Amino acid sequence: MRKPSQRFYITLKAVIVDHGTVLLAQAHDGRWEFPGGRIDPGEELVPLHDILRREIREELGEEFTVSIGPLINTWTVLYKDDVYGLALEHRCEYMSGPVVLSDEHIDYRWVTEKDWKELPLVGGNTSGMNMSLEAIFGKHSLVDSAL
Repeated sequence: MRKPSQRFYITLKAVIVDHGTVLLAQAHDGRWEFPGGRIDPGEELVPLHDILRREIREELGEEFTVSIGPLINTWTVLYKDDVYGLALEHRCEYMSGPVVLSDEHIDYRWVTEKDWKELPLVGGNTSGMNMSLEAIFGKHSLVDSAL
């Protein structure tokens, strides 16, 4: 058996939609991303939706709730430490509750089709995140790209 030559972090992201807008959170480096995070050690057998709910609760507050929908996109990124990130993005519908940011982010915005393109995104403007935003706003199809 061949030993794997690369390592991956698996990241679950919530593409949270509410009345034609999408929620983005600003990281400390100034770039914008979807809320979510990595599978923690010990969570390897936990259902992915439960992990995503934990991440949403940690980053956006205990009262912030969403309905988690289907996987809409997957993409990879290479980190500085020669570890790849595999992002699994789920479309989510905002249900209720205020956004109460954790210390992981410095700001948040509900962005429209027009204003998200002016923001620096995690992974750059050719990332899977960009494709997901274009798909949400009807400018790109993600059929077959999530699998």
